[in-house]
Amino acid sequence: MRNLHTTAMGWAAAAVAATVTFIANGQGVGYTVVLEGLKSPRGLTFAGAQGPKGNGARLFVAEAGGVEGNNSAIDEVVGWQTDQATKRVVANGFTSSEEVGVDGISALSNGTIYAVTGESEPITGREGTGHLYKVNTGGGVRDVADVGTVGYNFTQAHPELDPGQADNPDNPFQFPDANPYGVLALGGHIYVTDAGANTVNEVSPNGEVTILAYIENTILADSTPTSIVQGPDGAIYVGILALLDSFVFGPSAKIYRFEESELTGETIPIIGADHEWATGLFPIHAMAAGNGNLYISELFVNGDVGDVVKIPFSNPASRTSLTGATLPFPGGVAVAPNGTVYAVGGAVFPNGFVARLDQR
Repeated sequence: MRNLHTTAMGWAAAAVAATVTFIANGQGVGYTVVLEGLKSPRGLTFAGAQGPKGNGARLFVAEAGGVEGNNSAIDEVVGWQTDQATKRVVANGFTSSEEVGVDGISALSNGTIYAVTGESEPITGREGTGHLYKVNTGGGVRDVADVGTVGYNFTQAHPELDPGQADNPDNPFQFPDANPYGVLALGGHIYVTDAGANTVNEVSPNGEVTILAYIENTILADSTPTSIVQGPDGAIYVGILALLDSFVFGPSAKIYRFEESELTGETIPIIGADHEWATGLFPIHAMAAGNGNLYISELFVNGDVGDVVKIPFSNPASRTSLTGATLPFPGGVAVAPNGTVYAVGGAVFPNGFVARLDQR
């Protein structure tokens, strides 16, 4: 979802500027900043779990970059257990701006990182946008697949899926569009959600992109799937932004649940009401699973700054705020091997940060 997603970035920057007092002296309500000075940080992920409490695990964060150029990067948060972590750049030089830098990242236990950049080459005209990359901790980067162009071509071929097409065929509301955003790296599968094409995709090791499902439109616009995780039950959970609907109707974001076996690639099912797992949420920016819970970062709460919310997998109707709706524009969420929850704040701010939450 290109237009509304970009608008959200500008809106959120104003919200962050109005709430920077919450992170003065590295302390927030319900969280402590461990690393700051990041340029539009987005995805957050752990890899490995060495040691009795997983203290050898490595925490990685994506920086989308804040200006046009090639300053998007993937960093390691060194010393994430302390209040004075440092940044080690693992890979940089990705094409960048607040809309097209590295957004989603997901790491395997061996430290291999999969990262996706936003938007698509047909939209931006910039090489490398909308691509999935494989990154090793030594800085090696391999371009795996051009996910964005596949999504763009899909939406161009299916104008009937555009929520505005029927009302005004000469002025489509969103399509054609593509904006790969969320990544889930599993042992045998790499999944990518496209927040512009509104699809769930699988990328094979040889770079073939298969569209597995389309997430149904909301009342006013398209769904904008931003995040994807695997639950302890083995099922796949996808969170959506539902930005326009949330502005108009109140919290309208949803989380959908489905089995991997439902996504064969032979047909492209529309994931809808029969797969709803949790509803009535503020716009979902990212998700993480751990401690028997699903943790979601909500872009904004009641028109104010955002929050990280805990939902038990055993009871999706239960909601617990972990930051008291004081975390400015939260981005990625990750759960350490010892159960501590970390989250990105200031995801569209020149001085974004990584924080450790007090609750889990």
